[in-house]
Amino acid sequence: AGVLARLAGGLPASFRLEGRLGGSVPGLEDQDLVARALAQNPVLAEREAQVAAARARLSLVSGERSPTVVARWERSEDVDTRSQALSLSFRLPLWNANRGQRAAAAARLRQVQAELEASQREVAAAVRAAAERLRGALQVAERLRQTALPLAQRAQELSDFSLRQGETSLLDALDARRSWQAVALEELEARRQLHLWRVELESLAALPMGPPLGVEAGVKAEGPNAYQIVQEEKP
Repeated sequence: AGVLARLAGGLPASFRLEGRLGGSVPGLEDQDLVARALAQNPVLAEREAQVAAARARLSLVSGERSPTVVARWERSEDVDTRSQALSLSFRLPLWNANRGQRAAAAARLRQVQAELEASQREVAAAVRAAAERLRGALQVAERLRQTALPLAQRAQELSDFSLRQGETSLLDALDARRSWQAVALEELEARRQLHLWRVELESLAALPMGPPLGVEAGVKAEGPNAYQIVQEEKP
């Protein structure tokens, strides 16, 4: 909602946003992620095309050193004569070895190959770093969901029950509710970070594009600043 507000220059009071953030991700094996990224990353595909073009250029200019056959057919007609001639000739590059163009083409091939290898190392390092951060975000989200969030929710329920029984004050009940909301928002932020790192892996082509798996909770927004956390059962 905040991003939409910045892009649109503001949102109406009746704006409503509904979405879901799951807490599950596909299995993460660095070797598989790196292999997929190296095979499907668009930046690397562009580098590989440049290498292929440079290799073809080198093959072309290297072939110009070889002898070439030139064929010529001529036909002429006059008042009394008619003639036809076929000639074959060989061009031998004895003094022109085309060394300059061959050296330039070979240097270009080495350059694009080095750029491809550097890009491959950068993509592999970025994939490993994003996968490590994704695993860390997943651990944080799971720990909050399984421990801190249930405890905070239980404390809030007990505080509400005590308030109805007249055993606690309204301020204590509100404090317990604020504590639960703080933990719930922290858990939601952890899952948001989880999906941001998943998107990072998708942008590197290490993961296929697709919706999040294992939806566990949703978020609703009514108006530009009102949010509600909705817990759901994991299918």
